[in-house]
Amino acid sequence: MPQFRRTFLPVGKRLYPIRRRKRCVMKSEKMTLAQLVDILSLLWKMLLGNEVGYDSVSCETAQAILKGDRQSFASRFVKFLASGGRFVLGSLKVVCAPFDPVKFLGTGWSVVPEDQDKDSAALKEVEFTTAEFVSCLQESEPSIKGEEKLARLKAIGRIPYGATVFMGLWLNYQSCGDKTESIIEKLYQAGVIGSYIDFFGDVLLYPDGRRIVLCLCRVGDGSWHWYYFCLGGDWDVQGLSAVSQQVSK
Repeated sequence: MPQFRRTFLPVGKRLYPIRRRKRCVMKSEKMTLAQLVDILSLLWKMLLGNEVGYDSVSCETAQAILKGDRQSFASRFVKFLASGGRFVLGSLKVVCAPFDPVKFLGTGWSVVPEDQDKDSAALKEVEFTTAEFVSCLQESEPSIKGEEKLARLKAIGRIPYGATVFMGLWLNYQSCGDKTESIIEKLYQAGVIGSYIDFFGDVLLYPDGRRIVLCLCRVGDGSWHWYYFCLGGDWDVQGLSAVSQQVSK
């Protein structure tokens, strides 16, 4: 996430950039045994280095898996792989909501027209079970500036979700008396997202001229808050942005 502000550093689960292998081009389109071994080897390597925070899983949960129905566990794991490494949560549809920077943020705020993604602005709703979350970091990069990330997001063939999607998620969260029923908390609890996501589909102009993007952060008590970060700051591996699946232009 952006590194210049520490007040809202996310706690809990860590985020990692999406890394994709080349698409299988075999006629069967089925995963091979060699690919399965590669996936399990990658998982084992990351677990050994505790790169994915496996110690956040309780001992009771681990024992329940070990003593439970092995066939059922294996079947769920295969379904997880078949869904592209995503948990199948059912529909998590967010209705996009109008965003007025002056009403939401105050006098002097505005949207930068040339940095507003028109495809995002035209969306009426977003199904978050098909959304992706990307860092745009290249191999071995510890971080990049927000402006560089914006440029990379414009070039990856996905719709970077903007302020109306942010607003839809935020209003959904506010409307839920039981916050565990909110879409963003369901995404977090399923491990689809960590405790920070941002929305590069709209760049906002701060009254003093700084260029800003909106984000949602989960803090230590488990509650979500909205915030914003300046594009002059640094984005690291935890600073993932909500985008669509691959689209054709």
